[in-house]
Amino acid sequence: AYFVGVENLRQWVLSSPLQHPAAFLIVLAVTFLMLFDFYYFREQLCILACPYGRFQSALLDRYSLLVSYDKKRGEPRGKMGGGGTGGAEGLRVLGSKGGEAGGAMLSGAGVGGALGMLQGTRARDLGDCIDCHLCVATCPTGIDIREGLQMECINCTQCIDACDAVMTKIGRPIGLIRYGSQAAIESGEKSKWLRPRLIFYPLILLALSLLLVTAFHGKGTADVTLLRNFGNPYSRLADGRIANSLRLKVTNRTARPQAYQFAVLGDAVTLLADENPLQITAGQSTP
Repeated sequence: AYFVGVENLRQWVLSSPLQHPAAFLIVLAVTFLMLFDFYYFREQLCILACPYGRFQSALLDRYSLLVSYDKKRGEPRGKMGGGGTGGAEGLRVLGSKGGEAGGAMLSGAGVGGALGMLQGTRARDLGDCIDCHLCVATCPTGIDIREGLQMECINCTQCIDACDAVMTKIGRPIGLIRYGSQAAIESGEKSKWLRPRLIFYPLILLALSLLLVTAFHGKGTADVTLLRNFGNPYSRLADGRIANSLRLKVTNRTARPQAYQFAVLGDAVTLLADENPLQITAGQSTP
């Protein structure tokens, strides 16, 4: 519709594709590429083809707000103790510290007490991250946010939701993965709102916006192009004068029919035209 107009598009949709094969093949190719992307290429579009991540990574600094993993709180990673296989492994560790596998013979209340001691030891020695990999499983681009800022991150925050759900289940504070700056996560610095790039970037955006508005404002109601005609560039008339053959292409950029009249400046030149003024319908151009 952008290229051919709504009315033409409606006629094309209701008619046979054989009447407009070029446009039909273009739409067919674009549709195939979209389905190929959704079915197979998927996150590789963000990783390989999309320029946004590369552009964004060049604009960030230590105080930029982004999806971050709190390494000081989460590291070192480790599984939760207590119950199942984790509890058995914890008992073996306790037994090896206490002597000759003495912990392996505990049962009943002794086992519960030992597991409680293990969980206390785990809480002191390990961070809050239990290495469940849910943040990686939910990431659309398959990255591990715990490895730091990566170009493939699209800031969808699915890793934040997954991690907060896990922290709630194990009784730990949420926010292990959260929105934060590198400076705030690593050293607890407060965000600096007045930074050179926060002034420089809006100025660039403002300049580009003014340039765009100026270009649109200065655009005329018609595009006029003077072209050399087909065949000989000139011919000699019977009275000895030279006739230059030119083609004038005019595009009506308005929403209403217009009449365009043209003339040649100078007394020594005579203009010969089949149609002057030139009648052109809305949005159309001369052949």
